[in-house]
Amino acid sequence: MTVRQLLAGYRGSRVHVLPNPGNGGDGLIQLGLRRLCAEFDLRVCELYSPQSARGELLLAPGAGNLSAAYHSVAERIDPYLNSFRTVCILPTSVQTDVPAVQRFLRHLPHGAHVFCRETVSLAQVRALLGDAASVHLDHDLAFEADLRPWARPGYGTLYAFRSDPESLDEPIPPGNFDVSGITGEWMAELLLDVVASHAVVHTDRAHVAIAAALLGRDTHLYATSYHKMRGIHEHSLAGYANVQFHERHGTLAHPVAGGGDDPRHAVWRRRAAALMGVRAAEGFA
Repeated sequence: MTVRQLLAGYRGSRVHVLPNPGNGGDGLIQLGLRRLCAEFDLRVCELYSPQSARGELLLAPGAGNLSAAYHSVAERIDPYLNSFRTVCILPTSVQTDVPAVQRFLRHLPHGAHVFCRETVSLAQVRALLGDAASVHLDHDLAFEADLRPWARPGYGTLYAFRSDPESLDEPIPPGNFDVSGITGEWMAELLLDVVASHAVVHTDRAHVAIAAALLGRDTHLYATSYHKMRGIHEHSLAGYANVQFHERHGTLAHPVAGGGDDPRHAVWRRRAAALMGVRAAEGFA
């Protein structure tokens, strides 16, 4: 089963979505999910924890938030597990050797669906929950987003490497601009503007890589601290002629000429700060 097939069974119904608060990559997932829900005429109620709700179907993006580095999604979803007839964890990467992740998955109610976005996570979750569980393989929902408004020529090279607990702790290239690191989930458009403005993209951020691949950029994605990036490449991106996977930053094919920031970085940082200010004024920050 795919997410598309699941939602087709709820056509015209009211469903609840529990967005993952995070960065612009999480916002890209949300863009894809909103488009998919519109395709099936679903009436969507987006929840903001700890807002209470009950209903038929809860859609909860997991993304990379069921791993050793990040697993707060388990705490956010857990209070809703007994309030919905069906709970669906949308395509995610999972590390089942993390105690909090393992407890969360074992606590899922009967009939819950877990969608994994690569085969390593699929195997781990199936091994943990057994053959009777509803565990499926599907692509990250960012692939459902409509990126046509960003179909334009780009120039220069974007280096968007993370420096958080999920990184490989390798030296960050000069001129690095970790767009996901400065965006909230409500800033997907800014993330897409940054990616679309470049011709070449080097990143260990999953959704920067997905956006770059879909926009036809010369895309180089790199491993992180666990199987996520390799798995997404193997399952979803390996067939793209414009995408290459690398284990280490040392394999960078296009070293930064002269170093230093691209002048555009300051513009995007100001935009991110302005959007953060709007968010705070609205009482969400």
